[in-house]
Amino acid sequence: MKTLMIALLMVAITAGTAKAQQGGDRNGRPGGGGQMREMMKERIKTELKLTDVQADSVMNVQQDFQMKSRDVRMSNNLSEADKTTKMKQLEDERKAKLKGVLNEEQSAKLEAFYENMRKMREQRQGQRPADNQ
Repeated sequence: MKTLMIALLMVAITAGTAKAQQGGDRNGRPGGGGQMREMMKERIKTELKLTDVQADSVMNVQQDFQMKSRDVRMSNNLSEADKTTKMKQLEDERKAKLKGVLNEEQSAKLEAFYENMRKMREQRQGQRPADNQ
């Protein structure tokens, strides 16, 4: 009996962990970072006609940029002017890294892709009820 209870407990823990790793929100949309990252990678790979290596490189550059820019935005040690300067430097660094991975046409398409994503995000945020923002 004790062994059965332990076995059931292990199954429940494993099932709960697997469900948590799947991510997603209550509407069934992907929500896990890894899952969303893979979807984004496949989308840019297709739209920009990238190789697997290029797509991986773009995603790594973008993830690095996002982490560094988040640190800048969240910093209490920088003035707004310093944050703006630092963000410009990070953006320039990101573009330089991408130039080493993408050709001119792919770079232009990627920037347009990210601009479109930004506009869509802003549009979605504008449609949320005021108490959820």
